[in-house]
Amino acid sequence: MKYNAIFFTFCFLLINCNFIFAQDHKIQFDRNAIGILIDDSNQILGTGFICKYGNLITTCAHLFEHTGNRDQFIYRSKSGDYKAKIVYKSYERDIAILKLDTMLVNSPIPLPELFKFNNNESLALAGYDRSASQINNTFTVSVSAVNLSGYHEEKHCYDVRKLLEFYGIAQPGYSGGPLLKWDGEVYAMLQGGIPNVKNTLEEGKTMNFALILDDLYILFDFLDFQRIIER
Repeated sequence: MKYNAIFFTFCFLLINCNFIFAQDHKIQFDRNAIGILIDDSNQILGTGFICKYGNLITTCAHLFEHTGNRDQFIYRSKSGDYKAKIVYKSYERDIAILKLDTMLVNSPIPLPELFKFNNNESLALAGYDRSASQINNTFTVSVSAVNLSGYHEEKHCYDVRKLLEFYGIAQPGYSGGPLLKWDGEVYAMLQGGIPNVKNTLEEGKTMNFALILDDLYILFDFLDFQRIIER
């Protein structure tokens, strides 16, 4: 009887708290806080995520390189499709922020107070899994554990991109997806990779880069000011 109670309590938490498992870890976030961005022709551009504010989506700016002057897109999450408008875009930083018409997420993914990292530290990579979604005919976000293997910086005009390096399986559609700590904080964002640089110890894993998001606080403060002006 005691074990049955424990089992049913676990099932209740699993269903209602939306735990997502990767290897031997578990991570928790609102299922609408990670979604995909699509254009008006239903073309998938990449992944986006909602952090700090329930109506702001963060993603990579390079997703919009071939969309012309359009600034209106669709954010598709577990609960449906929502209109989103670009309110900030920097190709130098490779960061774009879109604003939703509605407060979609009550508990956005939090940002850490300090952006510190260590080599071989374990993080969780989340992104839209195109292949799994096609097989299941449902919206699927996959989460996998990755270990940091390095760090480098790239200068783009006046901005410097701080990039973490790791081996993982990042399929088309993952760009713009969050790199999370196991306590649920978003640390970085998947920016790109080199498919022909492979991990000799783990089959199928290639080199990927994730942009450290330590300047998001500044960007969000700016957008707060803009929203006050627009009222």
